[in-house]
Amino acid sequence: LPAEPTDYHTLGPLVPKPYTYKLIGMLGAILSAQSIILLGYLAVGVAGYLAYPVNVSSNVLNSFGADDVAIQVARAVIGCVVLGHYPLNHHPARKAWEDLVDALFDVKQISGWLSAVLTIVFVGSNVLASLAVTDLGRVLHMIGGTAASFMIFFLPGLLLMNAAIIKHT
Repeated sequence: LPAEPTDYHTLGPLVPKPYTYKLIGMLGAILSAQSIILLGYLAVGVAGYLAYPVNVSSNVLNSFGADDVAIQVARAVIGCVVLGHYPLNHHPARKAWEDLVDALFDVKQISGWLSAVLTIVFVGSNVLASLAVTDLGRVLHMIGGTAASFMIFFLPGLLLMNAAIIKHT
């Protein structure tokens, strides 16, 4: 990554343009973390498909035996990655709910108790879902289908509406 904020303006329109040294450091940390996670998931996925090319489970780790130490380590590492991502995913999800409450009920400042209730509902629903669903593959299928449906049916219209709003303002 370039060290100076001014160096980013020459890299093209698709490159982020951090304007402070702090943002450059954050960009480096984010890219490093995403690269480590990508390599870890790729290693597990490729190993699973190479070991079981014909009948791999939707959760690749379920294809391996429970007594394999390397697979248990991989499960533990993936569990740690998920634990690390949980707060990162929770914060924007809670903020989205707070924005929805603001839009529906014209509440500009969300009180501490309402934020706590939203956090409890978010964490509680996640715990209940994890207790009810034992096959990660089903969850991934649902998430993939939901994301694909959103991208196919809703995102183009939202982008078009956003472009029209920007054009006329």
